[in-house]
Amino acid sequence: MADQYKEDKTEKATPKRRNEARNKGNIPQSQEISLVVLVMGVIISLRWLGPYMRNTIMAEFRKIIGLMNDLEPENIPDFALDMVVDLTKILAPILTVILLLSFLSTWAQVGNLWTLKPLKPQLSKIKPKFSELQFFKKDKMVKLGMSVAKLAIILPVAYTTVVGELHNFMILMNKTIPDLFNFICMMVYKVVFRVGMILVILAIIDYLYQRYRHEENLKMTKQEVKDEQKNMDQDPKIKGRIRSMGREIMRQLMYQEVPKADVVITNPTHIAVAIKYDPANMSAPRVVAKGARLIAEKIKKIAKENNVPVVENKPLARILFKTVDIGMEIPPELYKAVAEVLAYVYRINNKRMAGSAR
Repeated sequence: MADQYKEDKTEKATPKRRNEARNKGNIPQSQEISLVVLVMGVIISLRWLGPYMRNTIMAEFRKIIGLMNDLEPENIPDFALDMVVDLTKILAPILTVILLLSFLSTWAQVGNLWTLKPLKPQLSKIKPKFSELQFFKKDKMVKLGMSVAKLAIILPVAYTTVVGELHNFMILMNKTIPDLFNFICMMVYKVVFRVGMILVILAIIDYLYQRYRHEENLKMTKQEVKDEQKNMDQDPKIKGRIRSMGREIMRQLMYQEVPKADVVITNPTHIAVAIKYDPANMSAPRVVAKGARLIAEKIKKIAKENNVPVVENKPLARILFKTVDIGMEIPPELYKAVAEVLAYVYRINNKRMAGSAR
């Protein structure tokens, strides 16, 4: 059943599935990349930090040897403290490089992700599944192959490098300790650098495999995709937000019709209904906007700003608000009442026009 279920996962992960996995810390990440960046960064840094560290170490040895003869019991705490301070000075640069490279190698793969969920204890991980105990599993075989490849690379490269430098080592047997120290450091540098250059390729391969494995694990069945889409469509928050946006758009469109109205009939404070009548294009007056409370106040405000008459008629405003929808013509039984209001508005407008003409 498990194998059959896995075979059914043929669909690519949806954005929602990817975001959920990322928030849980489930992201493709190669430990080989981090290791190679750390090793190569440190060995390259030592190329420049090496002389400083060598000189500091040699100076510390001479200091210790010089103080040993005159060391008294009461001076031991101060002596130990000086050694800790000097050791910190020696290691501080390389430790800083290690911390910086560790952060950068992780950030380059993960990005800006801060979560503690991967550290949360999970009971499912305490008791492993039977499939996870199988030896011949793809992930285990890949890890085994990477380990074998590392050994197959590190051992020959290290051997050939050391053997190639043996003749120089014999020459240095009669040299000073600093010369011997420098030779050993350079030989270690060559070995690590050569091994690291080859391990970079293995790290890239491992990273590509981790991304492939991550994509395969995130794949969904067709049913899971349908269920996710269904849940998103039925999400009350999403549906509520869509309805709210729709109502807001309708209100804005309605408000745009108020300046074109002939009159706004009010309750006077709770209801407002805007009426428009164009005899050439309408068989009856039409309601172009209506609302209660805050919406009514908005309608009256827009009407006053655009010189649309506002007439108080409580019974007519209430019945228009309850029985006529926006965009609908008024019913015949209200023709007389609306006609009286429009006639009143027209008389007022005519008086205003006559007054302005004088």
